[in-house]
Amino acid sequence: MSERKVQNKYFPPEYDYRRTPKAKRKSGPEQWKIRNMLPFTVRCLTCGEFMFAGTKFNTPQERAGDYLGVPIYRFYYRCPKCSAEFTLCTDPENESYVVEAGVTRPFGGSDPIRTFRQTAHAAAEEMETEAAAGAAGDGAGAPR
Repeated sequence: MSERKVQNKYFPPEYDYRRTPKAKRKSGPEQWKIRNMLPFTVRCLTCGEFMFAGTKFNTPQERAGDYLGVPIYRFYYRCPKCSAEFTLCTDPENESYVVEAGVTRPFGGSDPIRTFRQTAHAAAEEMETEAAAGAAGDGAGAPR
């Protein structure tokens, strides 16, 4: 039995590959279609539809820039109810995602990782200022 699918195509000896037209490329930013999940729950600003974390979408992805050599990507989603477009962008500085347009984060609107880091950073600064104030005093901070 012969194969039903042809693995190789026959090119005659007189075939000139230079005469075949080349494929045209799109101008503008390069985009890839990927299958992506929402990283957190969002609410559409157009229709008010909630889209929960883990909802899968086929999204175009493009490179938006760099942060210390780490690429920043932008994802274009569409609301399943009203088809309004919204965008999310990666945030390598805080190891999270940033809402750019079209939706809001309904529960507090802040990133829990970023909030934790800010409070930890504020506590560390407060301890440093207290230590500096104690050392700059009259030296009474040392035990006798």
